[in-house]
Amino acid sequence: MPARIGTPELLIILFIVIMIFGVGKLPEIGSALGRTVREFRKANDEVEGMKSDVNQQVDKVKGKVEKVESQMKQEVERVEKEVNLG
Repeated sequence: MPARIGTPELLIILFIVIMIFGVGKLPEIGSALGRTVREFRKANDEVEGMKSDVNQQVDKVKGKVEKVESQMKQEVERVEKEVNLG
């Protein structure tokens, strides 16, 4: 179950950050956090794009396999008819 962070928890975290780094470092920490979030989102978007590409390739292969399966069934039926007639 994912943890939920509410306002009281955020205030406690902010208080701890201020105690450790001081008020002067807050803009620098915020900027670094913003860059990190942007980089994470960019990486996530790239992964989603790759996932989409893989799904498209899987769908193409699945279609080809289904076509071959259909052709094989038709050929088996044809051979069965020939055997039954002969």
